[in-house]
Amino acid sequence: MDVDNPVSVYIRVKHPAPYRKVTEVIDASTGSIMFTKTEDDIDLAFAAGENYATAELTIIRNVADNGAEFRAAYSSSDYILGGWLGRHKGIRKRGGRKSYVKLYPAKIIDMPDNMAVALLRLSPYVRADGYLSNGNGKRKAKNISEIFSLLRVSKTRGYEIVNKLKKSGVIVQNDAGFYIDKSYMGRG
Repeated sequence: MDVDNPVSVYIRVKHPAPYRKVTEVIDASTGSIMFTKTEDDIDLAFAAGENYATAELTIIRNVADNGAEFRAAYSSSDYILGGWLGRHKGIRKRGGRKSYVKLYPAKIIDMPDNMAVALLRLSPYVRADGYLSNGNGKRKAKNISEIFSLLRVSKTRGYEIVNKLKKSGVIVQNDAGFYIDKSYMGRG
């Protein structure tokens, strides 16, 4: 745009749907649309059956002391997604495949603290089939003393925790060993 020759514009706001706002900047002399911006109320758009919605995002960055960076995206005040960006770190691979633990926090957060901590301590030892490894390799944990060593607790405390986890259905024991119900945790 030339500063010496300003252009007269007007702004038109349309609401083609109750959840959608379209703002247009129009050149007053020619009537041509110079700029269009669409914003949706995401919750209302999805409630109305839409499969997409358009909104502005705010991205917040938080850098830790070790250089790792967390970024989170928000639309209005709603948290959309977030993730850590490692600094100069490669992907950890096991057997040529990426490996990650899938946690379901909605179920874990309702558990008592001591059970949730015990479950999270077991997370590095969950195999893809749900079974717990014994901590020394790929073999399944077949006896309860192996679970105690993974939890880093004494036998008395270990029996108490494992019994609570069994009664709530988080840990199941069969002839092959111990496994975790996949609605709480799994491995991808």
